[in-house]
Amino acid sequence: MEVASQLEEYQYESSFDITYSTRTIISMSLAKIWKNMDRNVDKGIFFNTIDKFIKDKLFTSDTESKLRGVVAITTLIFGPLEVADRIIFTNPSTGCMRILDMAKTDDVLQQKVVCECLVAAMTNFDEVNALINEGVKILRIFLYQSKDDVIRIQALVGFCEWSKFKTRGYISKPFWGEATDKLVKVCRRLLINPKKEKNIIKWAVKGLSYLTLDGNVKDELIKDQQIIQTVFELAKISDQSVLYSVATTLVNVCNAYERLMIESTFQPTFIPEIEESMKFLKFYFLEEYLSKNDEDFVQKRRCLLVKNGVTGALVNLAKTGNQNCKELTARVFSAICGKEELTKTVVQQGGTKALLSLALDGTDKGKKIASQVLVYLAHTLPPEDAFPGDLMMDVVQPITNLLNPECSVNERCEALTALCNLASVKDSMRLHIFNDSGFENFNNYMNDNHDMVDCAYAKLINNLVLCRKVAIQYVKQRYYQLGYLIGWSVVSNVDERTKKAAVEAVTTLTAASEEACEKLLRWDIWPKFLYLLLNNPDNYFQRKGIEIALNMVNSTKDVAAKLIKTDTIMKQVRELSKNDTIQNEEIKELASLVLEAAAKWNQEIEENVEGNESSDSIA
Repeated sequence: MEVASQLEEYQYESSFDITYSTRTIISMSLAKIWKNMDRNVDKGIFFNTIDKFIKDKLFTSDTESKLRGVVAITTLIFGPLEVADRIIFTNPSTGCMRILDMAKTDDVLQQKVVCECLVAAMTNFDEVNALINEGVKILRIFLYQSKDDVIRIQALVGFCEWSKFKTRGYISKPFWGEATDKLVKVCRRLLINPKKEKNIIKWAVKGLSYLTLDGNVKDELIKDQQIIQTVFELAKISDQSVLYSVATTLVNVCNAYERLMIESTFQPTFIPEIEESMKFLKFYFLEEYLSKNDEDFVQKRRCLLVKNGVTGALVNLAKTGNQNCKELTARVFSAICGKEELTKTVVQQGGTKALLSLALDGTDKGKKIASQVLVYLAHTLPPEDAFPGDLMMDVVQPITNLLNPECSVNERCEALTALCNLASVKDSMRLHIFNDSGFENFNNYMNDNHDMVDCAYAKLINNLVLCRKVAIQYVKQRYYQLGYLIGWSVVSNVDERTKKAAVEAVTTLTAASEEACEKLLRWDIWPKFLYLLLNNPDNYFQRKGIEIALNMVNSTKDVAAKLIKTDTIMKQVRELSKNDTIQNEEIKELASLVLEAAAKWNQEIEENVEGNESSDSIA
């Protein structure tokens, strides 16, 4: 507690040498100690020791001691909150009021310390209590009367945090017109100051993260090159609280949150801190927000962000260990990659690798958003450009993760299409998707009963089996899926695009593997499948039917024999070879090749029969 009650900026004879993160570490340590105490007796000793320490500090006329008492309480609020709650409110008329009375002095340091304590309380407590209820009145004094910039920003953050409470007393809205402009200028002045301290940075960027909910502030900020570059530079700082505020500011500037968050109810999947920001927005800035929410305003800001180098900041933010910060970063990527020309710039500046890391590590929502952006890249850019080097292999897994029942039909369809585009590049990609990406899970989508998904899946299979190794493995491991492919081709209510992709896949498989031809015959509907293709007025289907027939007749003897004995098929092949009304000469030529191959098999069979009869007569 001696260490927990110290300030970096306040040195005295017996001070410890602390760093910017010391109090954070102390808070976490105290919280763990309290949590791991099983016996009430131990908890009693813990509480009484801390209670006595703080009372000895607060209930004295010595300024230094009172400062340290408030700092100790702030440290507890970020640690074992239950302990802080009991200490502050055991006797509200003494503990609470002693803290608030310090804010009424002319001592700037006392005001700062109390203000930080109030903000901590508003951040961590879920319900309004005596300290918060009285403290919000004190914040008004700080906001309007203090001449110290840091105090004004601390008070701003306090007001922002206070707006989250459902039950709150009446207070006039302090963020209108000149008041907002002045606060923005204060934040800017604090951030661009070359001598700025870490503690000041924390408060200034936190204040900016709230003020940028105002549409006018967003537009002014994006035009200010110096402050924008300063915000980008802050993304390199290791302090998690600063990084989170930077990410929140970028989310606000480019409107990277769901529209429902503004206009209706709050999404339960949205991280709590952003929900609170939205409540603050609705309470203070809704009219200003909506007035600058037109697509033209939003898109202009996104373009300027990318032009000014936001990708580098996002790459740094993606490296943070804070999962919620990662989600915010993914949201910004998603917002700015909504336009193709911006997407190209993001990729050129190294955004793909950052997106991959966000897709693999973060909140469930954050990983999904990042994966969806990767899908979008695979749709809009050539795969070699979007995913240079090994990245093309690496992005398969997060894209595949979107193929689960919890995702919407559109999301699954887009993921399958993205994989289809990747599979169009080269055989090594096809093998990777088939063997190393959990392809066995794709079976769930073979019978999705949705045209878009069926079509995307059929196209993916079609691209994968272009690799001969994949085609052979596919037939050996999943021959039963041939039934789905030929089934899609004969059912009347199946989408035309799905039929074409399925027929193309069967054509490729039968060309690549004799085993595919053999296993095709295991399905009773194969004659109907082939007959419908050969009798289809569409040249595409006729051609594919002839190609499959040619693959079969050029396959094994047993397969060829079964095809030749199927009169309905051979009759249709003969008609196609002689029909002068067929405009596609290639179909006629292929039909002739089928007949020639069939004739050779018949000749071989006849020679074998004659040979056998001759041997019998000699005997």
